Amino acid sequence: MTIIYQYRVATTSFVGFLKLLAAWRGSVYKLLFKESLVFMGVYAAISLTYRFALNDQQKLQFERVAIHCNSYTSLIPVSFVLGFYVTVVVQRWWQQFRNVPWPDRTIFVMCTYLSGQEERARIMRRTVARYMMFGMILIMRAVSVAVMKRFPTLDHIVEAGFITKDEAEIYEKTECQYLKFWVPLMWASNVLTRARHEGRIETEFGLRMVIEQLADFRDKCSLCFVYDWITIPLVYTQVVTLAVYSFFAACLVGRQFLDTEKNYPGYEYDIYIPVFTLLQFFFYMGWLKVAEQMINPFGEDDDDYDINWLMDRHTAVAFALVDQCCGRHPPLIRDQHWDETVMPEMPYTEASLGSRRPNFLGSTFNLAPPSTEDQRPATPGDTDRLRKRSHGSFAGSVLSLFSMKPHHRFLSGSRETIDSGDHHVRFLSVPNGRPGYMPVLTSETEKSGSVFLDMTGPDGLELPEGRERSNSERLENLESLPVDVRVRKKSSPSKFTVEAVEEPAAGLDNGVAVTHGGGGDAPSATRTRRSGQQTVMQTLQQLNSKAVSRPPVLSAIEEGGTVTSLRQILPSGKSDDDDGSSLSSMDDADVFEKPKAPVLEDIEETAELSSTPVPSVPIITIDEV
Repeated sequence: MTIIYQYRVATTSFVGFLKLLAAWRGSVYKLLFKESLVFMGVYAAISLTYRFALNDQQKLQFERVAIHCNSYTSLIPVSFVLGFYVTVVVQRWWQQFRNVPWPDRTIFVMCTYLSGQEERARIMRRTVARYMMFGMILIMRAVSVAVMKRFPTLDHIVEAGFITKDEAEIYEKTECQYLKFWVPLMWASNVLTRARHEGRIETEFGLRMVIEQLADFRDKCSLCFVYDWITIPLVYTQVVTLAVYSFFAACLVGRQFLDTEKNYPGYEYDIYIPVFTLLQFFFYMGWLKVAEQMINPFGEDDDDYDINWLMDRHTAVAFALVDQCCGRHPPLIRDQHWDETVMPEMPYTEASLGSRRPNFLGSTFNLAPPSTEDQRPATPGDTDRLRKRSHGSFAGSVLSLFSMKPHHRFLSGSRETIDSGDHHVRFLSVPNGRPGYMPVLTSETEKSGSVFLDMTGPDGLELPEGRERSNSERLENLESLPVDVRVRKKSSPSKFTVEAVEEPAAGLDNGVAVTHGGGGDAPSATRTRRSGQQTVMQTLQQLNSKAVSRPPVLSAIEEGGTVTSLRQILPSGKSDDDDGSSLSSMDDADVFEKPKAPVLEDIEETAELSSTPVPSVPIITIDEV
């Protein structure tokens, strides 16, 4: 039976494990004392022979052999081979115990569906329990030495009351050359089937539940037989045994203390007793003995399974369940806390009061909450302030080393970034016709009163926060463009659209404006809109249908092109109609307050479009949130 010492290590104490070294039963001393005596005796005999029985020439030859043996002992992989072998044995040892059959679950389910206190139902339940125990005894007799000694024949099983003589004769009449542990389990299955036919088990589902548990019991009996049949390969056990025994055979010669006057390296001392060699023998040989004891847990070693005790336990529990507990329970009454909504705390004795612990509500439950200032929602404008405050401490300085701006990659196979390392905005156009990037006007906050030009990538993907630039930086690339810009208030940003803009007040019959639509200023229902990712072809066709002239530059990108840059819809040079002013001669306030060319902010009605040529300076209306 496995040695039980859990109660001795239930609480950590001073030299707690050292106290276990005094135990004898199941100890390593009990396993190794014979091998240790033999090893020390042979070592002492070789040492005495070397010191007193050999002449000088013979001693010289022995010393050469000893040095040679000691130099090659490190080549034997004892630790690796033995460690892996013991690991496999221990895992197998525990798996075998987990597959030892227990009848409790089958009896529980059977008493649920095969209930009743009448004699017929009771006989059926007890018969099923007897047959299950009979099958378990048969399988354990085949694998366990202790059980085989207890029940060597069927007569001993009959005397124990698990079967009758008639049942033993029926069992013996079953012709099969293999182990017939499954015969009584088949009898139990037939009894349950009869109970269903007689109405003792009311539903097919109930019969199925009981049969499934009985089949699981039978499977575990089979696994016990399989573990006894299929063992760890013998060659592996032989390799481990040879490695350990050959290692210590070499140590008997190689670890001898040689003449110190000859100054052999590693043999400078002579202490007669090889202390560390004995410890090495104790550890390695003890490890091998552990595997030897655990490789078959159904034997009679101190740490083998006590199957006989387990059989007694199973028998007592099985018959108690089918007789004393089936269909019975105490009367249903109100408990002593019936009128209490919340259950009171369970009482403690004086001896157990030290184990009382406060209620655990989470590891962060007792942390102090942040200050009122830190609890306010953060806005994009607070980024610099929070960064400065975090950099004021050493921890903030360290954390700043790992902070970086988020990177954003567009998904349509276009360029990875619109911003180079020197943080200058570049309006990119892709010459192969793929969608590029176009400037979009957004506003950071209403509070700041400043307008920022943002960039929108293909498929309408906007850049992440942290990539905005000021107006002065973004408009540097527009200085050479002859364009009139006016800001129009909008509630929310959207994509670029190409619209037909009517300008009767300034004498312009038609124009093309690129706007950033959306928000509260909704366009007219008759306005023609197209996304910046769509081609300009459809818009231009609508304008042609009304005899509208268009700049040559729009014709250049008409065939299957997309609006990828402002330069594609702007003329290459200045117009004579312009008053000589350009973006280069304006500051930010002039650009966003006083347009140089007349433009309508809102188009409420659709006007007739004439064939008057479009002026060379397009009108660009950029909406602001």
